[in-house]
Amino acid sequence: MTDSNKRAAFRVAEAIRLSFQRVDEDDWMDRLGLLAVTAASVHNAKSAVSDVSLEIQRNLIAAHRVSETLATGLELINRKVDILVDQVVALQEQQGEFTEVPIRSCEISANGIRFSTGQAFDKSDKLHLKVLLVSDAFYFEALGEVVRLEADPDDTDRRLAAVRFRGIREADKDRLIKHLLGRQSETIRAKRLQLEEVAEATADADFDDDI
Repeated sequence: MTDSNKRAAFRVAEAIRLSFQRVDEDDWMDRLGLLAVTAASVHNAKSAVSDVSLEIQRNLIAAHRVSETLATGLELINRKVDILVDQVVALQEQQGEFTEVPIRSCEISANGIRFSTGQAFDKSDKLHLKVLLVSDAFYFEALGEVVRLEADPDDTDRRLAAVRFRGIREADKDRLIKHLLGRQSETIRAKRLQLEEVAEATADADFDDDI
């Protein structure tokens, strides 16, 4: 397994606000296309901001000489702010949907998510997922496929559904991997401290026995 595959497969238990909706095959394909269009829209917005920034720089250099140029520069700044505001508002609207969604513990990796559910899923069911990681307010949407169903040991009326991501924006996947690597580092650090505390306690006990 390559390093990139290992990073993607690493999973942790997370506090997550999760909503999901079963979709049929046609809807599945439509939503895959929509995810691609949305990703392109974000990319286009970034490109537009970059282009406007270049225009601002060119115009503001001469702003101290020509007042009309100054006005043009200020107008370009306004356009840039409008683009950024539109993106921020859209993100806030998406995250706002989750204020009433209860927090649950799920296992998540960059490849998929595992959660307890009372819904009657079948293997290969297609789902549209909306996920909010509570720890850093990271929101993303993905399309997933149920690949495994198991009995929930904590509730006989529920099952554990393992869902593999089949459609997720690359930027979201990259950020998710970075988040998981951070959690992995925290876990390793905590285990190291625990081992050091055990070793220290053992050494103290041995010292007491020698007295």
